[in-house]
Amino acid sequence: RAVQELPNDLDARSTLAVALYHNAKYPQAIQLLEDLRKRRGDDAYTLAYLARAYEGNGDVGRAVEILLALGDQALRERLIRDAIEAFEEAVRLTPQDVDLRIRLAETLVEAGDARRAAEQCVEIGRVRMAADDLDGADEALAEALGLDSGNRAAQLLKAELAARRAPAEEQPAAAGSDSRATPYDSSSFGAGSARRGTGTLRTGTGAL
Repeated sequence: RAVQELPNDLDARSTLAVALYHNAKYPQAIQLLEDLRKRRGDDAYTLAYLARAYEGNGDVGRAVEILLALGDQALRERLIRDAIEAFEEAVRLTPQDVDLRIRLAETLVEAGDARRAAEQCVEIGRVRMAADDLDGADEALAEALGLDSGNRAAQLLKAELAARRAPAEEQPAAAGSDSRATPYDSSSFGAGSARRGTGTLRTGTGAL
């Protein structure tokens, strides 16, 4: 009723949107929050509830877009902890998205948290290994160990990676083939993994 009587009372509209969210009225909450975003701009409070409302409504892709906007805004304002929280939520929703994990790892490096950044690099390595991108996995694990040389998960995955590569490397070259070709040349992996070799993580031993 307050919204109907005071259509320009943005605080009243915000209060109603939050109440709708908490009562699982996600489409109505989204409508109000999107309107608030247009009229008031990207304030962190509105974006946070908008992302949650999209998640509750089953639109994970849109929720991630909002969380990335929230994280980017926090970075611009030098609110590193808030940016990390937003990117962590995005990763929670789409854990197989390597680009999101790279974004989170970069922010953790900026925050001086090398241990947690290394953990993200390990998870990037897992995703790439599962996709048979062994070169990409190797780069991610090298980055993890560069950030945290004692990371046990990275050490174990490196050993597993070496074991997977060994049989292919031991096979003799086929007749007439170019003996100089490597068993993991770029053609084996299509276009390659996201953002490899671009210098995105500039601490540690390399770049994802």
